Amino acid sequence: AVTVAEGLSDRFDGGVHIVELSGLVDDDDVAGSVARQLGATSLDGFRLRASRESTLVVLDNCESALTASRSVAGDLVDSRVTVLATSRSPLYATSERVVAVRPLVTPAEATSLDGESRADTPSALESTPAEKLFLIRAAEAGATWARSPANLAAVRRLVRRLSGLPLAIELAAARSRVLGPIEMVERFDDHLDVLVRPGRSSARHQSLRFAIASSYEPLDDDLKTVFRSLSFLPTSFDLRIAHAVVGRHDSQIETLDAVTELVDASLVEVRETAVGTTEYLLLDSIRAFGREQMSDDERAGAGQRYVDEITAWAGETVAAALESFSPTVIAAIRDNTRHLVHAISWCLDHDPEPTRTYQMSLLFYGPTGATDEIAELATRIRARWEQNAPLQAESFAVMGSLTYRVGRYADGAELAARAVEHPDATAMATFMGNRTLGYEAGVRRDSEAAIHHIETAMAFGSAFSAAFEREIRISRAVMDWDASGSPAAIALLRQVIDESAAAEEWINVVWARSILGYHHRLLGDLEAARNAVELTVDIAQRSGSPWALFTAHHALAVQTVLDGSWPDAAGHFLRALETATGIGDIDSTAVLLRSATGAAAHLGETDVAIALCRNTPPGQWALVPPSRFEADELALRQRHAPVPGEPVDELVRRARDVLQAAEGRVPPSSVSSTSSVPSTVQATESPVYSFDGCELDTNRCELRRDGERVAIEPQVYDVLLYLVERRGNVVTKNELLDEVWGDRFVSEAALSSRVSAARRAVGDDGKAQHTIRTVHGKGFLFVAEVDGDAR
Repeated sequence: AVTVAEGLSDRFDGGVHIVELSGLVDDDDVAGSVARQLGATSLDGFRLRASRESTLVVLDNCESALTASRSVAGDLVDSRVTVLATSRSPLYATSERVVAVRPLVTPAEATSLDGESRADTPSALESTPAEKLFLIRAAEAGATWARSPANLAAVRRLVRRLSGLPLAIELAAARSRVLGPIEMVERFDDHLDVLVRPGRSSARHQSLRFAIASSYEPLDDDLKTVFRSLSFLPTSFDLRIAHAVVGRHDSQIETLDAVTELVDASLVEVRETAVGTTEYLLLDSIRAFGREQMSDDERAGAGQRYVDEITAWAGETVAAALESFSPTVIAAIRDNTRHLVHAISWCLDHDPEPTRTYQMSLLFYGPTGATDEIAELATRIRARWEQNAPLQAESFAVMGSLTYRVGRYADGAELAARAVEHPDATAMATFMGNRTLGYEAGVRRDSEAAIHHIETAMAFGSAFSAAFEREIRISRAVMDWDASGSPAAIALLRQVIDESAAAEEWINVVWARSILGYHHRLLGDLEAARNAVELTVDIAQRSGSPWALFTAHHALAVQTVLDGSWPDAAGHFLRALETATGIGDIDSTAVLLRSATGAAAHLGETDVAIALCRNTPPGQWALVPPSRFEADELALRQRHAPVPGEPVDELVRRARDVLQAAEGRVPPSSVSSTSSVPSTVQATESPVYSFDGCELDTNRCELRRDGERVAIEPQVYDVLLYLVERRGNVVTKNELLDEVWGDRFVSEAALSSRVSAARRAVGDDGKAQHTIRTVHGKGFLFVAEVDGDAR
């Protein structure tokens, strides 16, 4: 508020007046205190004095005396007096305009193969505002720990878990003289106790707990109860879940009214989802405070209501999924995965019976991807309840499928076999169990066993699910591994494609088209194969499924290799890799890199193939047709296997570097030597763009300003380069998102932060816009003149 006031001071001839309301309550003489701070005997007296000149009054910290502050603001405002108020709640004064002050930008969250955030591996080049604040305040507090990669990674995790709240970051930094960031992260469960700083003049700045309490304590008892119930929720939630967990209101409108009041009290955040719906969220520190206030009975009641709601939702969604793997169903499962995991975890600790757990676990059937976390839940479920129970066979079948898909092959096959042999096995359990066993046999290239299990599954598919029945017919087409079976497989696949498209099952359409391309290649018809796979990426984007995007780019990569274009193929392999790693799918990552290894060898890119082979994590071939490149990859792997025990993330990082160099996105010289990128891979000479004292060197992939190198993140460089190359043309946000992030799902906030960083790097800002101009409602325009530009 002070910064804004100072920036506006030249507009107010009567000056800017800062009034502090902290410590006052409604019962105090708030109007008198404000008048005295304004140098007047009364508010009327101040207005009389200010009647000749425009004046700005800043009322700071209105929340503790909200009613009185509203009255004071109303009394002050007239044609000559403007009020800028800060408060954790709106004043609801006449002519009020509310501007939400968001937390500081933190490092983006992205799941890695080992379950950690990829943002935890610091680029150490461009820090976010939250990191910068922590590091500045830590230095001021006398911190002596080194800014090593490990400590910088811990800072990133810490500020992200603190949700970018400036007070929380400052309190954490104040501890830096006696605790390093790694220790702070390790003690995060106790962070409300750790984030304390005695000796401040303002009590509300002494501890994070006190600051949150100052918003909580003024609530009435009903709102406090609602807040405590919502703090049980592990992640963002919609109104339906909020209403169920609160359990105090007859209608969702009453719950909405309560949530609105908590939003006004700055205890609940409001967010818009990618599809335009509204969700709510308690920041981690606020959630921790709320859980501290809960009694055991409250916690148990909230848990029961929460699990009942998620179980009911799961039942509805399972029924919809059995009809169609539509984008709506897939998106619903993806967006509620955290709730499923949390609800099942609660049941494992508190439920004596497995019924609700089995019901919820059926949604982990596969189209949205499988993770180690969910596979671990499967292990816990199997150990928790051994006795026969309704839905046990179906749950075993689903858990076997997802456990197998994350690389736990023996466990997955064992669970699938138990499902098939279960005395209460239904058509669903028999189908899904045999499907997994067929995939397992297919991986071993045991055609006879694979076809037996898949055809057994086909016999049960139509009995319980049209969507799964269509999927299993595609699996059967995969089993035709020579040209003699291709005509029948092609006819089957075309029928499935038509049926799946009518049902808007784009995930099935993508897989069927990729297998259709394979059979056309077996028959030697590359043109038909190209036609089959060329639209798969567009179709996959409709599906909402990362697995579909992975499959589409993999199929296009294989086709492009056969067309003879290695750089284009490397680009598709790279995008498939980024999709697989984005959902933490180790098996798909391994399959993809093995395929890329064989493809590079097939095209004579031997050094690249060796580099990829050395950086491919262990994993089995998925249920995919035999590749023309498989023999090449196997031959290389016998001589150039990775060093046992290397971290998966490090292997994949180096493999990503190799593919980026092969695509031409980065020059080979910028790739770490440990990635084994060959010296024979050379980037072509690229231009250096000069503008406003800056040089964007596309040979070195760096930005220089006034001759000095400017450290920027790779995505910031990509954004800047794309805008420069399309200078004079408006670039839409979607175009930038597609170009820089490809098929990864990111928010516009990520794009905005990269554009802001690009502006800072070239000495521009959102106000001046002398280099990058925002075209409201459209996108961005690079407006600086580029030296030597003939255009």
